[in-house]
Order: sequence, then C-alpha cells, then structure tokens
Amino acid sequence: MPAFIQKEKVAAVWAGIVLLLGSNPVLGQTAATATVVGSVTDPSGAPVSGAAVDLTGLSRKETRH
Repeated sequence: MPAFIQKEKVAAVWAGIVLLLGSNPVLGQTAATATVVGSVTDPSGAPVSGAAVDLTGLSRKETRH
C-alpha cells in the first residue's frame, strides 16, 4: 500500500475520533421546560379575566407571552 494512502486513512481515523469526542457535549443538553401557575388580580383582589402575562428569564433576558 502506498504511503500517501496509509496517511489518508490515519488522517480519516483521527478526524472521526475528533468528531466523536467533540459531539459528546451535545448529548448532555436537555430541553428546559417549566410550568407557571397563578392568578392575576386587581388591587382589590378581584380576578382579572383575559389578562396578558409576560414572563422574562433573568439569566437570558428572554420574554415569553
């Protein structure tokens, strides 16, 4: 087998190893979900029907409607 073909095979094996090791952190990521339960009331304590609520995450400053 010519030396350049053997070098290409070794390079391909190393590239595969690097790709496998580099993809490992992706497997540990999970989707974050949460549930918010509560009620919206006016200053007198009466419920407010149809109120719009915005939630803002403190770490990423993302807002959900």
